[in-house]
Amino acid sequence: MVSNEPLDLIRIVQGHVLYFVEILHELDTATTPTAAGLADRAFSYTPTGSRQLHATAIKGRLDLLLACGLVTKPSRTTYRVTALGRAFRAATPCMAPLDSAVPPEPNAAVAPEPTVIDAQGEALAAEVESAAYESSSPELLERAVIMALAYLGMPGHHIGGPDHADGVVHVGVGAHRRVLAVEAKTSAKGRVVYQSLSRLPVHRAKVGADLTLLIGPGFDPRLQEEADEDPSIALVCAGTLAEAVRTQALTP
Repeated sequence: MVSNEPLDLIRIVQGHVLYFVEILHELDTATTPTAAGLADRAFSYTPTGSRQLHATAIKGRLDLLLACGLVTKPSRTTYRVTALGRAFRAATPCMAPLDSAVPPEPNAAVAPEPTVIDAQGEALAAEVESAAYESSSPELLERAVIMALAYLGMPGHHIGGPDHADGVVHVGVGAHRRVLAVEAKTSAKGRVVYQSLSRLPVHRAKVGADLTLLIGPGFDPRLQEEADEDPSIALVCAGTLAEAVRTQALTP
């Protein structure tokens, strides 16, 4: 049995993001259990015509798995599956590696099959990606991520303002309902360098949340390390959120 701790967020992301819980399987056999090493294995799960996943995208996935207790970090760059992670992967359907002996050529020309994407989902994804770089208008990202999370089945509302979380969303229903505080940070250079984490517990308390989703275009390694030490904080790259929205838009 998987722990009774709500893991609805992980299940929702698994349903919308390629190569997520599959990472828990790969960590047991990976020669190099780092974000870069796992990125090298991602080709086994990537359908023909899809864009390759790089270490930055894998790091965002690992941060969320770490925040939910499914992996741990025995060193600064390596990861290991926890007992909860092993139980969760055993109870969660995952994608099997595709039958491919070698990774695709980086410059190989592939003609993907035409797809139809929901216009609202594409607009939301594009708004999240562009707003993440609008340092002069942080509220654009705050509102965009709340709408994107709602699109993924996590309803909530925008709050904003000093001394408050930027927003709040809900996962699950009834006894399994979980409240998540949302903090959205912009950076014109594509990487959030400084963000005080000391006030996040206060923000969570005000909305009755037990986890903070800190969303930005990217994060400085020092900020990542600080967040990694707090299991109540999950760093989510705006690109990963946009990817989840686009996946949902293709399979609503």
